[in-house]
Amino acid sequence: MVRFPWPSPLHREDRLLERARGGDRDAFMRLYRSLYPHLWQFVARRTARPEDAEDHVARLFELLVARMDGIDTRRGHVRVFLFAAARNALIDAARSRRQALDLDEAEPLLLEPRTPLDALLDGERSATLQARVAALPADDRRLLALRYGDGLDHRQIATLLALSPAAVRQRLSRAIRGLRQSSPVEPGALAHDA
Repeated sequence: MVRFPWPSPLHREDRLLERARGGDRDAFMRLYRSLYPHLWQFVARRTARPEDAEDHVARLFELLVARMDGIDTRRGHVRVFLFAAARNALIDAARSRRQALDLDEAEPLLLEPRTPLDALLDGERSATLQARVAALPADDRRLLALRYGDGLDHRQIATLLALSPAAVRQRLSRAIRGLRQSSPVEPGALAHDA
């Protein structure tokens, strides 16, 4: 494992949490500003309306304040704690509405089309990729969504799903291989980093 001479964003957030526990309001505000965009993106991808995402994120920060003293950053980063809490809250909300929550929906990112033909080809590639992702097992879709949709690294996903980083890497690799073997897709449509 490579060690850098500067702290990662996750370690900075953990230090901000430690300072916030001591009553440092500025540290809490910096922690909030660091975590908010990541949490909002994670939740917004899984809710129907932006207002719902805002409500969920507000409740997550209330939870952070309530449980601040009980979060052990030696066992896991504060960001991963909040992602796990967000995932659980979304599942609970879906159960309470008695609707299935599709946490695994992969949203393709399209570039601005250059011509009508480019737009048509991009739409076909997107539809093909969406169909191939939808045909994957739910666990594979969940891993792909966490990795590529939410931008989590292997260790963060491993912590969130109670797996080893090696298992996450192997499962992501297998999912990507499954996507590539199912039908041809434009090279680079899904980068292989597992």
